Amino acid sequence: MPLRRLKLAFSSSIALAFLIYFALPAWAGIGFQPISPDELKMKSDPKAPGAPAIILYRQVDRDDNGYTSHEDNYIRIKILTEEGRKYADVEIPFFKDRENITALKARSIRPDGSTADFDGKIFEKSIVKAKGLKYLAKTFTLPDVQVGGIIEYAYTRDLAENLIFDSHWILSDELFTKHAKLHRSAAGGDEVLPRPAQLFPSREDRR
Repeated sequence: MPLRRLKLAFSSSIALAFLIYFALPAWAGIGFQPISPDELKMKSDPKAPGAPAIILYRQVDRDDNGYTSHEDNYIRIKILTEEGRKYADVEIPFFKDRENITALKARSIRPDGSTADFDGKIFEKSIVKAKGLKYLAKTFTLPDVQVGGIIEYAYTRDLAENLIFDSHWILSDELFTKHAKLHRSAAGGDEVLPRPAQLFPSREDRR
């Protein structure tokens, strides 16, 4: 191949790669999971007898490769009793000026499998205020949450630029967790923790 034609082909490849890179979203996040008939039919879980709700699945994907670290979160909750409907009111805590909650999406899945997407207002409330510290929460309420239904939501936690944060992985919640997958990507390599969170009550794994 003549040198001129080779240079032209190489330049075209670089331009195409450049266009593809910038056409893609910077961070796609975690999408909603398929609706499972077994999850819809579930009435209880033998490992959490009498529970008002359980976490069916939780996933955390942390990326520490760039100047700005970010963490994608996804949670899916089965509503088992009338009391469990309170989990339609969601709070996502965060530290003001150090991180922000973005790309939030949520939906309710009714017992018949139909869905109701959240399109309401997201509020911000103060949890703790002290000198140099603001601990806030993003709050919202999912629509049409019914006993036997499922709620799910996903969001990205954007961390401040050029700062070092430790990974703070909560391995247990007030609700029983059936399945969980925790993943961290960094320059030194990846970490995956696909352990069932219910084995670790009231403990945290710090990475």
